Amino acid sequence: VAFYEGTEREGGLIREVYGKLVGHSRVLMGKQWRFLMVQDFLLKYLGATVAVALIIGPFFGGHLRPEATVMGRAQMLSNMRYHTSVIISLFGALGTLGSAGRKVLKLGAYSDRIQETLEVMKSIVEQRSEGGRFEESGDSIQFIDATVVTPGDATLVRDLSLNVPAGVNLLVTGPNGAGKSSLFRVLGGLWPLTSGTIKKPGGGGGETGLSHDIFYVPQKPYVAVGTLQEQLLYPLSPKDAGLIPQDALRVLLASVDLEYLLERDADNGTGTLEAGKCTSDHEVRNWGEILSLGEQQRLGMARLFYHKPRFAILDECTSGVTVEMEERFCNAVKDMGCTCITISHRPALMAFHDIVLNLDGEGGWSLHQGHRDTNRDVMKLVGSNDVPALSPTGSSSSGNNAKMRRSDVDEVLRGMTQSTASLQPGALNRGSSIELTDGNEGYHEFIVAKSPEKDDSPVVWRTIDSPAMTLTSKWMGVLKVILGDPRDSGIKVGTVTAVIVLRTLLQDRIAKLNGRSVDLVLRQDLRGFVMLIGQSVLQSAASAILAPSLRHVADTLALTWRSRLTNAILDRYLKGHAPYTVSQLQNFKQIDQSVTRDVDRLSNDLAALVPTLVKPVTDIAWFSLQLWRLTGPRGALILYSYAIIGYGCLRMVTPDFASLLNDQYELEGAFRGSHTRLRTHAESIAFFDGGLREGREVNKHYERLVAHMQKLIQLKWSYGAADDFFAKQLPHSVTWVLTLLYALDQRRDFGDSKFQGYLVLQIRYLASVVTQCFSAFGELLALPKRFAEISGSINRVSDSLRAVELANQLEVSIMMEASRSVSSDRIEFSNVDIVSPHCDVMARKLSFSLVEGKSMLITGPNGSGKTSIFRTLAGLWPSSGGTMSCPSSGVFYVTQRNYTTVGTLRDQVVYPLTVDAALKKFGCALDGLDAKLDDLMSVVRLRYLIEREGGWDTEKSWGEVLSLGEQQRMGMARMFFHRPIFAVLDDCTNAMSVDVEESLYRHATGTLGINIVTMANRTALVKYHDYELKLGEKGDRGEWTLRQIERNG
Repeated sequence: VAFYEGTEREGGLIREVYGKLVGHSRVLMGKQWRFLMVQDFLLKYLGATVAVALIIGPFFGGHLRPEATVMGRAQMLSNMRYHTSVIISLFGALGTLGSAGRKVLKLGAYSDRIQETLEVMKSIVEQRSEGGRFEESGDSIQFIDATVVTPGDATLVRDLSLNVPAGVNLLVTGPNGAGKSSLFRVLGGLWPLTSGTIKKPGGGGGETGLSHDIFYVPQKPYVAVGTLQEQLLYPLSPKDAGLIPQDALRVLLASVDLEYLLERDADNGTGTLEAGKCTSDHEVRNWGEILSLGEQQRLGMARLFYHKPRFAILDECTSGVTVEMEERFCNAVKDMGCTCITISHRPALMAFHDIVLNLDGEGGWSLHQGHRDTNRDVMKLVGSNDVPALSPTGSSSSGNNAKMRRSDVDEVLRGMTQSTASLQPGALNRGSSIELTDGNEGYHEFIVAKSPEKDDSPVVWRTIDSPAMTLTSKWMGVLKVILGDPRDSGIKVGTVTAVIVLRTLLQDRIAKLNGRSVDLVLRQDLRGFVMLIGQSVLQSAASAILAPSLRHVADTLALTWRSRLTNAILDRYLKGHAPYTVSQLQNFKQIDQSVTRDVDRLSNDLAALVPTLVKPVTDIAWFSLQLWRLTGPRGALILYSYAIIGYGCLRMVTPDFASLLNDQYELEGAFRGSHTRLRTHAESIAFFDGGLREGREVNKHYERLVAHMQKLIQLKWSYGAADDFFAKQLPHSVTWVLTLLYALDQRRDFGDSKFQGYLVLQIRYLASVVTQCFSAFGELLALPKRFAEISGSINRVSDSLRAVELANQLEVSIMMEASRSVSSDRIEFSNVDIVSPHCDVMARKLSFSLVEGKSMLITGPNGSGKTSIFRTLAGLWPSSGGTMSCPSSGVFYVTQRNYTTVGTLRDQVVYPLTVDAALKKFGCALDGLDAKLDDLMSVVRLRYLIEREGGWDTEKSWGEVLSLGEQQRMGMARMFFHRPIFAVLDDCTNAMSVDVEESLYRHATGTLGINIVTMANRTALVKYHDYELKLGEKGDRGEWTLRQIERNG
């Protein structure tokens, strides 16, 4: 996305999805508000009125009617208190059952999703039990009338009959999307076998997966999070297989030129190296982020050498390594006695294979003789006495698309079977020039520049200094973003305050009514009691409006604050190269969780904090005034003394909830990240049968989370017990003391029935006042815990805001470098040090000038810095000295794995433009744009995709639908569509057949006149370039030579 300058486009998609979420949330909140008003009125407040009638009513007649004596009335009060407890408990239970309905519905949604998952798992098991059969074969892999059908019901291979005995190497080829990898997904048990039989080692007993005798090496080998030892042992673990001895480990890595990994020590984010320690012994790393694709492929080779299987499935696993390394690998596999089944478009690999299986992607297939051993008739060994023609059966295409598809098949087959190119790059020195081979005969090159001598000058990776922030400054920073427009926030907070004040006055009124009801019983005023019930109904309606309204305003406030925080982060994050800088250079890996889950949690907690702050303060102010009126300063002193002592005691036992919750969020992120990683690499893990190993890794994260949660639950329990004692239970004793003192202060005749009614009314009102005060104090006492919990979210959100701010500052710093300038017709470097984030010098004092009309090939070993040059040129990395210039908007980058955006098939080609922007740019209607795109798809030989996928308006997960070769050709179509001045191609054709690759280069350089800069490990494309920049010569990082390429004669 950073190379494509597609951040704005991706930001539009993110904002569109977020806008839909906010709109849906507002609709949901409105419905909840209306529903809760009805629910609260019926189940809560009207229920309270009915409860009052049930509690007080029996005392107007029957055996509960009080006697006209002091003792009789005292007995009535005692009975009434018990009766009140019984009725309240009953109504509380009924209310809980009533509100449980919503919870059951919510749980039902979760249950449906879990049930859906279980049904998918069940269907997978059922699919495996249907269709074809798997049988044991100890020394061969056999396909007998096997048919391969995709999940989309497209038949790729029909009635394949093939025997691959041990010692016979098979090369599988065909156009992109022909079913090469799909065939082995079936062999590995990832896809069901539709019909036929497959015999293989470990296939007995209905086992569908690969056994330890068959090893899979994909184009991008899966590297687990762990030590270097664990990468070679995978899918085994040190617990299963034991550690590899250091000498053997060194030999394995040296065989693939990765011995230096043993000396690459822990970085710890400082860029300093600690010499002498072996990373594999102690350092757990995410190797997928540390190693380049070529290094990962070589690590996959070393893994194969360690396991020494009888059969190896090699799926384009040498596309990112040099020709010399590829030849060494093939010879090593041969010496190991391993039988290879290779998926590739490389004609040079014919020399290492006995049989070629060519697929057409429409169900047809054919077998051909390889070039490894032409003295023996291997066709008989594989069960074929002749070379059949491609079968046309199963073809679903028609017309021009079918003809183009057939042409692709024929050209791939012709290129594979007729080529005899050697893997040797074989350069011959002739004076000052070098004659080229390996398909580049007739060309020579000579050195025009090279790197200067190495010096000892220090190299520093430039960053933006960020002083440590205190928790207070983090709070202030987040609140500044959240509050935004003071007028808008003031209105919402004022609304919350007004609702709370009204609710407090209503509670005061209800408290007086409770005392009034007892007074009416003592006076046996039934008519007054009926009127009191009527007033209570009206108050219930008012309460039913106020309580949900308070919740609704708080929810609205939370959504507003969430939108402000989200937009504040996205405004900084979705700008320029910030996504790349944050995740890759600042190593802030959980920005996605922060901008979604953490922001949502923080907004809800802060919105809930507003009424939590306002309500107790309002309640304490009002009810303290009433307490002073009833008991004078003595009662207020007792109440406040207890509150201070209780707060002090509770504060002493309050744990550090802020750090505990921050740790919880980090552990949750790691657990979720392990699942995301499992989903991303699901196919490689399945081929390796690494589910058990990955399951242990996921469980490890889960067990850490559970252990932390158990600790947190224990601390919450102990804190909750203390909080309940000081804030809820002990205050009852204080209430009794205050009511007793109030009664003892009265000097009137206690035998007077009217005074008794007045006294009961006042005592009950005083009890309600004291209860409300203690409830408010309890909420205040709980505030430190609430603040501590919210501080955990504040930390994470503040760190996210700071990370994106630093990313923006770093990008501005990079783009404002004095060494960086704009040129209209060239890419130029002058004495520029290319430095990695780990302070490794990838190219020392690099100098070259590539003018319009010239193209350049950049070669070198894996990890030598080929991509690093253009990360620096594109502004993703800062430069270290020297000067550079390039067109401001005329460089287009095509990466090895083409990025597929969310949207239609049309969106994939016009990216990073939107369709509307593309129409505006070319000044045409949609039909005209589609006609242009049709022509481009013909150029890259993907015209069949339009019909196969249902047209330009089809929306799919294109990264999963398209094969790697199809994705790469889509990337070239994207480049042709934009037709830039310069195009940087980062090994973006290694999954294509040679004929397609050369056709696309001819179209780019000849027809369109695009100036190509290619990064590759192979030299077959030399003839399309004017210069070759070789990096890492003599095995020394930082060394480079620039060579000019000329045609002989």
